Parts: sequence; C-alpha cells; structure tokens
Amino acid sequence: MRILKFRYWSNGIRFNDDSGWMFKKGWYSPDQYEFEGMDDPNDIIKYLQKEGILVSQFTGLLDKNGVEIYEGDIVKDNGLKEEFLLTIIWNKKWCSFEGINKKLDYQIPMSDIIIHCEVIGNIYSNPELLTNQ
Repeated sequence: MRILKFRYWSNGIRFNDDSGWMFKKGWYSPDQYEFEGMDDPNDIIKYLQKEGILVSQFTGLLDKNGVEIYEGDIVKDNGLKEEFLLTIIWNKKWCSFEGINKKLDYQIPMSDIIIHCEVIGNIYSNPELLTNQ
C-alpha cells in the first residue's frame, strides 16, 4: 500500500509538516483536520488551494539517492545520452505521475525514469531551474 503524504506551499515557502494551520472554515494538521461542512479530503484540498495553499502529493517513489519525489518536484534525468530536467506532474487522464519537459514537448512515465533520476528542487522554491528548460 502506498503512503499518502503531502507537502504544502505558500508564496514559495514550505509549511512545516508538524505544525497546524487555522483557516476561516477550520483547522488542519498532518495528523487530523476539521473543516466546517467538509469531510471529503478532496474538498479540503480544493479549499486549501482557494486559500492560496499549494498542495503536492508524494508519488510513493524515491529518487536514486533515496529522496522522496513529490508532485511539483524538478528532477534531473540522466538515463539517456543527454541530461535534461523534468517536472513531476499528476496526469489525470492516465491516473499516474509522470515527468514533463515543456520545452522539448516531452512526457515520460515515472517508471521509466525512477532508477536514474535525481530531485534537484521544485517549482515552488526553485522556479529558476526551469528558465533554461
């Protein structure tokens, strides 16, 4: 069974995982939450996003150095002859995580890069990594 974990961002700053946050309609901490009129975790994530909180889900996979890979991470893929950067996204159509490189118009399933990819940042704290992409 895959572990469900999330990271939270606001203005490029990561929220501390072990703290709780108060919002207009309730409160949230990694272990428990309570929101007025909301029991479904998907509704809560949508609410957090409306409040300006960006939510990244853990893919359940580790890079070649044992670092957890999350949605929104930027990974360096050097499994081919040429090294390039990929952003990890959730593909709703295929219900899977994959890496994309918009400049190269390239998408690849995580299963094809997991052995040789390395997390080097994320789109929230390190958007400059993608400027040359």
